[in-house]
Amino acid sequence: SQALRENTYPFLAVIVLRENQMTVVARLEGPTEPEVLIRRLRLIMNDNEASLIAARLERHERSMTQTIRQQQDEAYKESLKADQEKERKRKEEQEVKAQQEREERNKILEEQKRKEVCSV
Repeated sequence: SQALRENTYPFLAVIVLRENQMTVVARLEGPTEPEVLIRRLRLIMNDNEASLIAARLERHERSMTQTIRQQQDEAYKESLKADQEKERKRKEEQEVKAQQEREERNKILEEQKRKEVCSV
């Protein structure tokens, strides 16, 4: 309460976010008629509307930036996953091809051995 420097009650402070800092833009002290209070609050809001709009826009921009970053991260992860899957398939195909080549060589060797045994 000392930070708001109130002297009389009831007390009402209007605080607005300006340049990333909470700032007291108005202090209303003492008894006030409801109509007067509403009129003063409207004036205060009108006087500070630019700051409020700027704060809303900044918050919206941060939100959009965060959304874009999340989408980019998601796209990167999907791309990385696809690349990893492609690499896995390529290695698997190489293994299958190498296995087939080994089997073919073994077949040829066995055939040659059989021919040698038969010719002796």
